[in-house]
Amino acid sequence: MQSKLFELTEQVRTDDPEHMELVTRMYKHGTVTTSDLQQRYKLLSAQDFEDPDSPWLMAPIIVSTNRERSTLLDAASRRYAHCKGTVVFRWRAHCSNWRQCPPDRYMGATLADPCFYEYFVTGADGFLTGRVNKELGLVNARSVVYHSITIDNPDDRRSVRACIEQGQPGSVVTLSVHPTAINVLLDPLDFNEKQLLVLRRLSISDSELVIPIIPGGTRTKDNMTVYGGRHYRPSKVCIQARFPVELAFVSTVHKAEGRTMEKVILALSHRHGDHCDMSYAAIYVALSRVRKKDDIRLLLSGATPSQQWASVQYINNLKPDASVAAFLAGFEREDGGASEDWINNQWNEEKSFRLYQRVRGKK
Repeated sequence: MQSKLFELTEQVRTDDPEHMELVTRMYKHGTVTTSDLQQRYKLLSAQDFEDPDSPWLMAPIIVSTNRERSTLLDAASRRYAHCKGTVVFRWRAHCSNWRQCPPDRYMGATLADPCFYEYFVTGADGFLTGRVNKELGLVNARSVVYHSITIDNPDDRRSVRACIEQGQPGSVVTLSVHPTAINVLLDPLDFNEKQLLVLRRLSISDSELVIPIIPGGTRTKDNMTVYGGRHYRPSKVCIQARFPVELAFVSTVHKAEGRTMEKVILALSHRHGDHCDMSYAAIYVALSRVRKKDDIRLLLSGATPSQQWASVQYINNLKPDASVAAFLAGFEREDGGASEDWINNQWNEEKSFRLYQRVRGKK
Protein backbone atom coordinates (compact mmCIF):
# COMPACT_ATOMS: atom_id res chain seq x y z
CA MET A 1 0.00 0.00 0.00
CA GLN A 2 3.03 2.30 0.21
CA SER A 3 3.91 1.83 -3.47
CA LYS A 4 4.33 4.91 -5.68
CA LEU A 5 4.40 5.12 -9.46
CA PHE A 6 7.14 7.01 -11.31
CA GLU A 7 6.75 7.01 -15.09
CA LEU A 8 9.73 7.93 -17.28
CA THR A 9 8.09 9.55 -20.32
CA GLU A 10 11.06 10.89 -22.29
CA GLN A 11 12.84 8.37 -24.52
CA VAL A 12 16.57 9.03 -24.87
CA ARG A 13 17.72 5.69 -26.30
CA THR A 14 16.74 6.32 -29.94
CA ASP A 15 16.19 9.06 -32.48
CA ASP A 16 14.67 6.66 -35.08
CA PRO A 17 11.00 7.76 -35.43
CA GLU A 18 9.73 4.54 -37.07
CA HIS A 19 11.34 2.30 -34.47
CA MET A 20 10.30 4.62 -31.66
CA GLU A 21 6.66 4.70 -32.81
CA LEU A 22 6.30 0.92 -32.50
CA VAL A 23 8.13 0.71 -29.17
CA THR A 24 5.99 3.53 -27.74
CA ARG A 25 2.80 1.93 -29.03
CA MET A 26 3.64 -1.35 -27.31
CA TYR A 27 4.57 0.50 -24.13
CA LYS A 28 1.04 1.93 -24.17
CA HIS A 29 -0.38 -1.59 -24.68
CA GLY A 30 -1.22 -1.06 -28.36
CA THR A 31 -1.35 -3.87 -30.91
CA VAL A 32 1.61 -5.10 -32.93
CA THR A 33 1.26 -6.99 -36.23
CA THR A 34 3.42 -8.82 -38.73
CA SER A 35 2.95 -5.83 -41.05
CA ASP A 36 4.55 -3.59 -38.42
CA LEU A 37 7.62 -5.80 -38.41
CA GLN A 38 7.71 -6.30 -42.18
CA GLN A 39 7.64 -2.56 -42.83
CA ARG A 40 10.42 -1.75 -40.37
CA TYR A 41 12.87 -4.60 -39.96
CA LYS A 42 15.04 -6.72 -42.26
CA LEU A 43 15.34 -10.49 -42.30
CA LEU A 44 18.70 -11.98 -41.35
CA SER A 45 20.60 -13.06 -44.48
CA ALA A 46 23.91 -14.65 -45.46
CA GLN A 47 25.12 -11.24 -46.64
CA ASP A 48 25.13 -10.07 -43.01
CA PHE A 49 28.05 -12.46 -42.34
CA GLU A 50 30.13 -12.07 -45.50
CA ASP A 51 32.51 -9.58 -43.90
CA PRO A 52 34.74 -11.23 -41.23
CA ASP A 53 34.45 -8.00 -39.26
CA SER A 54 30.67 -7.78 -39.56
CA PRO A 55 29.04 -6.62 -36.30
CA TRP A 56 26.31 -9.24 -36.85
CA LEU A 57 28.80 -12.02 -36.07
CA MET A 58 28.66 -11.07 -32.38
CA ALA A 59 25.10 -9.70 -32.32
CA PRO A 60 23.21 -11.63 -29.61
CA ILE A 61 20.36 -13.80 -30.81
CA ILE A 62 17.39 -13.16 -28.52
CA VAL A 63 15.30 -16.29 -27.86
CA SER A 64 12.49 -17.24 -25.51
CA THR A 65 13.81 -20.52 -24.06
CA ASN A 66 17.06 -22.03 -22.82
CA ARG A 67 16.49 -24.97 -25.18
CA GLU A 68 16.80 -22.62 -28.18
CA ARG A 69 19.75 -20.89 -26.58
CA SER A 70 21.71 -24.15 -26.39
CA THR A 71 20.98 -25.13 -29.98
CA LEU A 72 21.80 -21.74 -31.49
CA LEU A 73 24.91 -21.29 -29.33
CA ASP A 74 26.48 -24.26 -31.11
CA ALA A 75 25.67 -22.89 -34.57
CA ALA A 76 26.71 -19.30 -33.75
CA SER A 77 30.02 -20.46 -32.23
CA ARG A 78 30.87 -22.46 -35.35
CA ARG A 79 29.93 -19.58 -37.64
CA TYR A 80 32.04 -17.08 -35.70
CA ALA A 81 35.04 -19.44 -35.56
CA HIS A 82 34.81 -20.10 -39.30
CA CYS A 83 34.76 -16.39 -40.14
CA LYS A 84 37.65 -15.64 -37.75
CA GLY A 85 39.80 -18.58 -38.85
CA THR A 86 39.77 -20.34 -35.49
CA VAL A 87 38.16 -23.41 -33.88
CA VAL A 88 35.55 -24.15 -31.24
CA PHE A 89 36.33 -26.00 -28.01
CA ARG A 90 33.65 -27.62 -25.91
CA TRP A 91 33.32 -29.94 -22.91
CA ARG A 92 30.54 -31.66 -21.03
CA ALA A 93 28.58 -29.65 -18.49
CA HIS A 94 27.46 -31.28 -15.24
CA CYS A 95 24.30 -33.40 -15.66
CA SER A 96 21.95 -34.87 -13.07
CA ASN A 97 18.44 -36.25 -12.61
CA TRP A 98 18.07 -37.46 -16.21
CA ARG A 99 14.47 -38.59 -16.58
CA GLN A 100 13.55 -41.06 -19.36
CA CYS A 101 17.25 -41.45 -20.11
CA PRO A 102 17.76 -43.28 -23.45
CA PRO A 103 19.27 -46.80 -23.45
CA ASP A 104 23.07 -47.02 -23.46
CA ARG A 105 23.21 -48.14 -27.10
CA TYR A 106 21.74 -44.77 -28.16
CA MET A 107 23.77 -42.64 -25.75
CA GLY A 108 26.32 -41.63 -28.40
CA ALA A 109 23.63 -40.10 -30.62
CA THR A 110 21.93 -38.46 -27.64
CA LEU A 111 25.12 -36.79 -26.43
CA ALA A 112 25.50 -35.05 -29.80
CA ASP A 113 22.85 -32.62 -28.55
CA PRO A 114 24.53 -29.21 -27.93
CA CYS A 115 22.64 -28.75 -24.66
CA PHE A 116 25.17 -31.02 -22.89
CA TYR A 117 28.17 -28.76 -23.56
CA GLU A 118 29.89 -25.54 -22.62
CA TYR A 119 31.66 -23.69 -25.43
CA PHE A 120 34.82 -21.64 -25.89
CA VAL A 121 35.89 -19.53 -28.90
CA THR A 122 38.96 -17.30 -28.79
CA GLY A 123 38.13 -13.62 -29.25
CA ALA A 124 34.38 -13.97 -28.72
CA ASP A 125 32.40 -11.77 -26.34
CA GLY A 126 31.02 -13.24 -23.16
CA PHE A 127 29.70 -12.32 -19.74
CA LEU A 128 29.94 -13.58 -16.19
CA THR A 129 26.93 -15.52 -14.96
CA GLY A 130 27.69 -15.40 -11.24
CA ARG A 131 29.40 -13.38 -8.53
CA VAL A 132 33.04 -14.41 -8.92
CA ASN A 133 34.41 -11.63 -6.70
CA LYS A 134 32.19 -8.73 -5.69
CA GLU A 135 35.02 -6.58 -4.32
CA LEU A 136 36.89 -6.79 -7.63
CA GLY A 137 33.79 -6.05 -9.70
CA LEU A 138 33.66 -9.58 -11.14
CA VAL A 139 29.90 -9.92 -10.82
CA ASN A 140 26.95 -11.25 -12.79
CA ALA A 141 26.60 -9.76 -16.31
CA ARG A 142 30.15 -8.32 -16.37
CA SER A 143 31.28 -8.20 -20.02
CA VAL A 144 34.43 -10.17 -20.92
CA VAL A 145 36.26 -11.40 -24.02
CA TYR A 146 37.25 -15.08 -24.26
CA HIS A 147 41.07 -15.13 -24.34
CA SER A 148 42.35 -18.68 -23.78
CA ILE A 149 41.83 -21.88 -21.81
CA THR A 150 44.14 -23.69 -19.37
CA ILE A 151 44.25 -27.46 -19.90
CA ASP A 152 45.95 -29.97 -17.60
CA ASN A 153 44.83 -33.19 -19.32
CA PRO A 154 47.79 -34.37 -21.53
CA ASP A 155 45.56 -36.00 -24.18
CA ASP A 156 43.45 -32.89 -24.52
CA ARG A 157 46.53 -30.70 -24.76
CA ARG A 158 47.81 -32.79 -27.68
CA SER A 159 44.40 -32.61 -29.36
CA VAL A 160 44.29 -28.85 -28.94
CA ARG A 161 47.78 -28.41 -30.41
CA ALA A 162 46.94 -30.62 -33.39
CA CYS A 163 43.67 -28.84 -34.02
CA ILE A 164 45.26 -25.41 -33.85
CA GLU A 165 47.93 -26.49 -36.34
CA GLN A 166 45.81 -28.57 -38.71
CA GLY A 167 42.13 -28.02 -37.89
CA GLN A 168 39.74 -26.37 -40.31
CA PRO A 169 38.24 -23.02 -39.25
CA GLY A 170 34.88 -23.60 -37.57
CA SER A 171 35.65 -27.18 -36.57
CA VAL A 172 34.76 -28.37 -33.07
CA VAL A 173 37.14 -30.02 -30.58
CA THR A 174 35.41 -31.89 -27.75
CA LEU A 175 37.63 -32.10 -24.67
CA SER A 176 37.48 -35.27 -22.58
CA VAL A 177 37.79 -33.21 -19.36
CA HIS A 178 36.75 -29.64 -18.71
CA PRO A 179 39.57 -27.06 -18.65
CA THR A 180 41.25 -25.97 -15.45
CA ALA A 181 40.32 -22.36 -16.21
CA ILE A 182 38.76 -20.11 -18.82
CA ASN A 183 40.95 -17.04 -19.16
CA VAL A 184 39.01 -13.89 -19.96
CA LEU A 185 40.13 -10.46 -21.12
CA LEU A 186 38.75 -7.54 -19.10
CA ASP A 187 38.39 -3.88 -20.05
CA PRO A 188 40.35 -1.75 -17.52
CA LEU A 189 37.82 1.07 -17.99
CA ASP A 190 35.20 -1.09 -16.23
CA PHE A 191 37.09 -1.03 -12.91
CA ASN A 192 38.29 1.51 -10.36
CA GLU A 193 41.94 2.03 -9.42
CA LYS A 194 41.75 -0.07 -6.26
CA GLN A 195 40.28 -3.00 -8.20
CA LEU A 196 42.84 -2.61 -10.98
CA LEU A 197 45.75 -2.89 -8.55
CA VAL A 198 44.60 -6.37 -7.51
CA LEU A 199 43.47 -7.48 -10.97
CA ARG A 200 46.83 -6.60 -12.53
CA ARG A 201 48.56 -8.78 -9.95
CA LEU A 202 46.21 -11.65 -10.80
CA SER A 203 46.55 -11.21 -14.55
CA ILE A 204 48.34 -14.00 -16.46
CA SER A 205 49.43 -11.44 -19.07
CA ASP A 206 51.83 -8.52 -18.61
CA SER A 207 50.36 -6.47 -21.44
CA GLU A 208 46.63 -7.13 -20.95
CA LEU A 209 44.17 -7.72 -18.11
CA VAL A 210 43.60 -11.48 -18.45
CA ILE A 211 42.00 -13.19 -15.45
CA PRO A 212 41.49 -16.96 -15.04
CA ILE A 213 37.93 -18.04 -14.20
CA ILE A 214 37.86 -21.41 -12.43
CA PRO A 215 34.94 -23.86 -12.11
CA GLY A 216 32.37 -23.11 -9.45
CA GLY A 217 29.74 -20.50 -8.68
CA THR A 218 26.09 -20.39 -7.79
CA ARG A 219 24.45 -20.63 -11.19
CA THR A 220 21.17 -22.58 -11.04
CA LYS A 221 20.53 -25.77 -12.99
CA ASP A 222 18.54 -25.69 -16.24
CA ASN A 223 15.84 -28.33 -16.60
CA MET A 224 16.60 -29.03 -20.26
CA THR A 225 14.59 -30.97 -22.84
CA VAL A 226 16.80 -33.41 -24.76
CA TYR A 227 15.66 -34.11 -28.31
CA GLY A 228 14.50 -37.64 -29.07
CA GLY A 229 15.65 -39.86 -31.94
CA ARG A 230 14.26 -42.56 -34.16
CA HIS A 231 14.46 -45.21 -31.45
CA TYR A 232 14.15 -43.18 -28.25
CA ARG A 233 11.89 -40.52 -26.84
CA PRO A 234 12.67 -36.94 -25.74
CA SER A 235 13.84 -36.69 -22.14
CA LYS A 236 14.53 -34.17 -19.40
CA VAL A 237 17.84 -33.55 -17.67
CA CYS A 238 19.19 -31.00 -15.21
CA ILE A 239 22.27 -29.31 -16.66
CA GLN A 240 24.56 -27.01 -14.71
CA ALA A 241 27.46 -25.10 -16.24
CA ARG A 242 30.83 -25.76 -14.63
CA PHE A 243 32.10 -22.20 -15.20
CA PRO A 244 30.38 -18.94 -14.18
CA VAL A 245 30.97 -17.43 -17.63
CA GLU A 246 29.08 -17.78 -20.88
CA LEU A 247 29.46 -16.82 -24.53
CA ALA A 248 27.26 -13.89 -25.56
CA PHE A 249 26.15 -15.26 -28.95
CA VAL A 250 22.66 -16.14 -27.68
CA SER A 251 20.58 -14.76 -24.82
CA THR A 252 17.12 -15.44 -23.49
CA VAL A 253 14.87 -12.40 -23.48
CA HIS A 254 14.90 -12.39 -19.68
CA LYS A 255 18.68 -11.90 -19.59
CA ALA A 256 18.36 -9.08 -22.14
CA GLU A 257 16.18 -6.94 -19.86
CA GLY A 258 17.71 -3.62 -18.91
CA ARG A 259 20.50 -3.76 -21.50
CA THR A 260 21.18 -1.52 -24.49
CA MET A 261 22.73 -3.50 -27.36
CA GLU A 262 24.49 -2.37 -30.52
CA LYS A 263 22.88 -5.09 -32.67
CA VAL A 264 20.20 -7.71 -32.00
CA ILE A 265 19.04 -10.79 -33.90
CA LEU A 266 15.49 -11.62 -32.86
CA ALA A 267 14.28 -15.25 -33.19
CA LEU A 268 10.53 -14.76 -33.50
CA SER A 269 9.09 -17.74 -35.35
CA HIS A 270 6.31 -19.88 -33.89
CA ARG A 271 7.50 -22.77 -31.71
CA HIS A 272 5.49 -25.96 -31.33
CA GLY A 273 6.08 -26.41 -27.61
CA ASP A 274 3.75 -24.96 -24.97
CA HIS A 275 4.69 -21.45 -23.76
CA CYS A 276 7.67 -21.30 -26.15
CA ASP A 277 6.45 -18.48 -28.42
CA MET A 278 7.49 -14.92 -27.65
CA SER A 279 4.96 -13.14 -25.44
CA TYR A 280 3.82 -9.56 -25.96
CA ALA A 281 6.10 -8.37 -23.16
CA ALA A 282 9.06 -10.38 -24.50
CA ILE A 283 8.75 -8.83 -27.96
CA TYR A 284 8.62 -5.36 -26.39
CA VAL A 285 11.78 -6.07 -24.39
CA ALA A 286 13.61 -7.43 -27.44
CA LEU A 287 12.65 -4.54 -29.73
CA SER A 288 13.53 -1.90 -27.16
CA ARG A 289 17.13 -3.11 -26.65
CA VAL A 290 18.46 -1.19 -29.68
CA ARG A 291 18.62 2.44 -30.79
CA LYS A 292 17.25 2.16 -34.33
CA LYS A 293 15.45 -0.23 -36.66
CA ASP A 294 18.58 -1.03 -38.70
CA ASP A 295 20.12 -2.52 -35.53
CA ILE A 296 17.63 -5.42 -35.66
CA ARG A 297 17.55 -8.49 -37.87
CA LEU A 298 14.72 -11.04 -37.70
CA LEU A 299 15.68 -14.72 -37.64
CA LEU A 300 12.63 -16.57 -38.99
CA SER A 301 12.15 -20.22 -39.94
CA GLY A 302 11.07 -21.17 -43.47
CA ALA A 303 12.58 -21.79 -46.90
CA THR A 304 11.05 -18.73 -48.55
CA PRO A 305 10.23 -15.18 -47.35
CA SER A 306 6.50 -15.96 -47.48
CA GLN A 307 6.99 -19.01 -45.25
CA GLN A 308 9.18 -17.02 -42.91
CA TRP A 309 6.62 -14.26 -42.44
CA ALA A 310 3.88 -16.87 -42.04
CA SER A 311 5.82 -18.25 -39.05
CA VAL A 312 5.15 -15.04 -37.08
CA GLN A 313 1.41 -14.74 -37.71
CA TYR A 314 0.77 -15.63 -34.08
CA ILE A 315 1.89 -12.17 -32.95
CA ASN A 316 -1.23 -10.62 -34.54
CA ASN A 317 -3.22 -12.13 -31.67
CA LEU A 318 -0.88 -11.19 -28.83
CA LYS A 319 -2.14 -8.90 -26.10
CA PRO A 320 -0.47 -7.42 -23.03
CA ASP A 321 -0.96 -9.24 -19.74
CA ALA A 322 -4.22 -8.06 -18.20
CA SER A 323 -2.69 -8.12 -14.74
CA VAL A 324 -0.24 -5.34 -15.71
CA ALA A 325 -3.01 -2.95 -16.76
CA ALA A 326 -4.97 -3.84 -13.64
CA PHE A 327 -1.97 -3.15 -11.40
CA LEU A 328 -1.32 0.24 -13.02
CA ALA A 329 -5.00 1.16 -12.67
CA GLY A 330 -4.45 1.15 -8.94
CA PHE A 331 -2.40 4.34 -9.36
CA GLU A 332 -4.92 6.25 -11.49
CA ARG A 333 -7.21 9.05 -10.35
CA GLU A 334 -10.96 8.51 -10.42
CA ASP A 335 -11.20 10.42 -13.72
CA GLY A 336 -8.75 7.97 -15.29
CA GLY A 337 -5.74 10.28 -15.50
CA ALA A 338 -2.38 9.61 -13.91
CA SER A 339 -1.82 11.34 -10.61
CA GLU A 340 0.94 13.95 -10.42
CA ASP A 341 0.86 14.01 -6.65
CA TRP A 342 3.69 11.54 -6.10
CA ILE A 343 3.65 11.89 -2.32
CA ASN A 344 0.06 10.73 -1.94
CA ASN A 345 -0.06 8.48 -5.00
CA GLN A 346 -0.53 5.26 -3.10
CA TRP A 347 -1.66 2.10 -4.80
CA ASN A 348 -5.39 1.30 -4.52
CA GLU A 349 -5.63 -2.44 -4.07
CA GLU A 350 -9.43 -2.66 -4.33
CA LYS A 351 -9.60 -0.63 -7.54
CA SER A 352 -6.86 -2.69 -9.12
CA PHE A 353 -8.49 -5.98 -8.18
CA ARG A 354 -11.91 -4.89 -9.49
CA LEU A 355 -10.41 -4.14 -12.91
CA TYR A 356 -8.53 -7.43 -12.92
CA GLN A 357 -11.74 -9.35 -12.24
CA ARG A 358 -13.60 -7.42 -14.94
CA VAL A 359 -10.90 -8.09 -17.54
CA ARG A 360 -10.82 -11.76 -16.65
CA GLY A 361 -14.61 -11.97 -16.92
CA LYS A 362 -15.10 -12.80 -13.27
CA LYS A 363 -17.89 -11.52 -11.08
